Amino acid sequence: MDSVTERLVRHYDKCLEEHRGTPKEVDWNEHSARNRYKAFANVVKRGVTFGFDDNVGDVLDWGCGTGSFTTFIDPFSKYLGYDPSEAMISEAKKRHGDWFNFTTDEPTNKKFEVIIANGVFTVRLKTSWIVMRQHLEETLDKLWDMTETVLAFNVMNSLSLSKEKQRDSLFFMDYNELDRLARAKTNKIVLDASYCPYEVMVQMWR
Repeated sequence: MDSVTERLVRHYDKCLEEHRGTPKEVDWNEHSARNRYKAFANVVKRGVTFGFDDNVGDVLDWGCGTGSFTTFIDPFSKYLGYDPSEAMISEAKKRHGDWFNFTTDEPTNKKFEVIIANGVFTVRLKTSWIVMRQHLEETLDKLWDMTETVLAFNVMNSLSLSKEKQRDSLFFMDYNELDRLARAKTNKIVLDASYCPYEVMVQMWR
């Protein structure tokens, strides 16, 4: 586990311990959590074909936390939730393990029609912007190799707040930077800021 991920795991484990059972367990509020889940669920609906290839999963939820996103998707989806936090995965299995699969092992040897990383790159804590940007790019390289149809992730939208009001603990990027990052892999991209005033979702389609 790299230093950026270790720092984030410690942060979210503390959130889970202090706010278990509420959206704050993943450092969100109820309204923003619902909007995020709905927006990413729409990507899943567009991207999943429910094929019969056992070597291709329907959905990989990268950084799944306690698995709350599963309440917004088809229970018969070939869904896999991954999170590096053992505490998060343990909680996800307790709540949703009867229907869905969860793991702390990186599923790097499999393909998925849809991969989402919801909230994984919105917080940087004390990590520098440059190091967080490198972490994002390295993670996207890995996820794109596993993507069959669409990869979707979100960051904080630098156009939503003035520089003075942007919290240093959050990871902000502008549209030009996101466009360059995504177009290095595909020209079929969507930048969506409609679901949340302070974030932007990037969809990268094959």
